[in-house]
Amino acid sequence: MICVLVISFITILVQPVPVLSLRTGITSLIGLSNYYLLHTSSDYFAESSSYNPFLHTWSLSVEAQFYLIFSLIAVAFLFVSRADSHYFQSRAFFCFLLALSLASLLYFVFSYSASPHSFYFSIFSRFWELACGILTLCLLLRLRRQPHISTSIAVCLLLFIVACLLAPANYVLFSTPFVVFAVALLIATQSLGLIFSLSPIVFIGEISYSFYLWHWPMISLSRWIFGDKILPILVAALSSIVVAIFSFKLIEARRTRSKRLLAFLGLFSILVFITTWKPIATVSFSPIRFTRYPDEAFISVQKLLLNANDRGFSCSTISLVDCIRDESSSASILVFGDSHASNLVPSIREAFSKGNSNKVKFLTNVPSKNGLKWYQDNDLVNYLSSLDSSSILVWSRVYTSSLQEPKTTLSELSFLSSISQETGAKLLIVDDIPNFGGPEGFWPALSFFGEGPIISVQEARSQRSYHTQLIQKFTKLDTRTIFYLDPFAILCGESFCPSSFDGKLVYSDSSPHFNKFGSLLLTDMFKPFLD
Repeated sequence: MICVLVISFITILVQPVPVLSLRTGITSLIGLSNYYLLHTSSDYFAESSSYNPFLHTWSLSVEAQFYLIFSLIAVAFLFVSRADSHYFQSRAFFCFLLALSLASLLYFVFSYSASPHSFYFSIFSRFWELACGILTLCLLLRLRRQPHISTSIAVCLLLFIVACLLAPANYVLFSTPFVVFAVALLIATQSLGLIFSLSPIVFIGEISYSFYLWHWPMISLSRWIFGDKILPILVAALSSIVVAIFSFKLIEARRTRSKRLLAFLGLFSILVFITTWKPIATVSFSPIRFTRYPDEAFISVQKLLLNANDRGFSCSTISLVDCIRDESSSASILVFGDSHASNLVPSIREAFSKGNSNKVKFLTNVPSKNGLKWYQDNDLVNYLSSLDSSSILVWSRVYTSSLQEPKTTLSELSFLSSISQETGAKLLIVDDIPNFGGPEGFWPALSFFGEGPIISVQEARSQRSYHTQLIQKFTKLDTRTIFYLDPFAILCGESFCPSSFDGKLVYSDSSPHFNKFGSLLLTDMFKPFLD
């Protein structure tokens, strides 16, 4: 609790967008941070979890949930089976726990590809790992004797465990079971008991929990202050050892709790309320925060549109045609694609001088309905086929390395280009905006001593080169109605693409999406087509 409270206070001071981190810390206090991280891992607008100082608490939450579930199972087993206190030696108990563990292991394997986030954070995919220890104890009690393996085999197992821990993440499906079962075997046989009973090893074991609590927050916060520089990260890691020793000596090793310590915890409980309720936190600490950017810099265009109840974000509940239908006879502009297409909406509305902004409609990130994509909706197809040459279609999509991306791009542009050729409506195909290297390139550059995200024009163009070649092919279908637009002409200089203009950050996240300061940057790019 003290760790969460102290780190929460510091997080408010140094993180540009502390909400995700603070909520993770609070949910960790009730043993649910793994499910909060599971929920936010699919949030497109969430900051990178790799810079969350409470990221490591997911495993502590899994552990707490396991002990709660196991306690309920044990109590239920005692009442139902009328077993005595030696139920650990009961065959029925062992078989029941083994069945649950095997089911969990199967889910672990299944979710690896079907649901990667659940594979990592869920108690259902991790239950078998912790239950393995109890199953080992049950076996030892039933055997009534200590199993034995040679020291050489035990050393080999230990070396393999270390190798598995250092293995690339894509081997986790094989390395995790090996580590769990190998550790269980080493514990059961106690073949390396002499080594693990040495004083330095025992001391490491004593402070290991404190070290686990403090090491990641200190490393994470150092990255927010100094960026991804090796020396500050190394200093933070070494300092966490010192903090862990003090934490162990002053808190864990104490057998009594003084009134002074209780008062200290009460004071920090008040700070938790302050630091986790953002309206108070922002006002209370904004004068002393070490962040270089205002909070509004991290509110994306998409959230601004959503907060304004724009119809384009309501298409999951109403028909697609109702989202974009314009009952007037004047020209309208329809924007299609993903969230990077809605990036363009404010600039398009600003550039559209023939009518009010309500003439600009958008369908972005529209979920499939009845298994059909938006361009397969018959009512929408019929509506778009009724457009005339006064209408304008705009399309954009983020480039990705996903194999699905070219297929989606080809399908959407093939549909829109056919509508353009059939009706005479203009089709503006807008290439993607610069990407600063994802979360690893964006967030560290926003640290207090960072210079802000920046990328060379050559590298940025190279990243999206395949995407660019793919979408430019459609402009050759009809040069009179289909046009290619490149935001780089406005967002990049001769050599570099910056993230700030006139001293203001114009991107809200690492995707990236524009914030309100960057929302109108592309207005001049659209004016020749919309005036």
